[in-house]
Amino acid sequence: MRKHTVINSLARVLQYLSPEPGDKHQPNKDEISQCENCGEYGFATDYLKTGRFCSQTCVSAFDGRLVMIFNIFVKQGFLNVEC
Repeated sequence: MRKHTVINSLARVLQYLSPEPGDKHQPNKDEISQCENCGEYGFATDYLKTGRFCSQTCVSAFDGRLVMIFNIFVKQGFLNVEC
């Protein structure tokens, strides 16, 4: 895979994971959501505020995988990170 393709793919993932500041989706009581981490279905009102995850445990697991993927991109030289 070419370097710029990987970077563009990562940028799309990060954009998807970072909702717009004004995006305040309020789920209705009958809306069904699927957890982005474990895949479980449930009522959106039972999910966390964003409606993307069923629990804080799933948020943490999802974030941990994202950090792991980011570190792989950095180690492979696809991203240059300077602190």
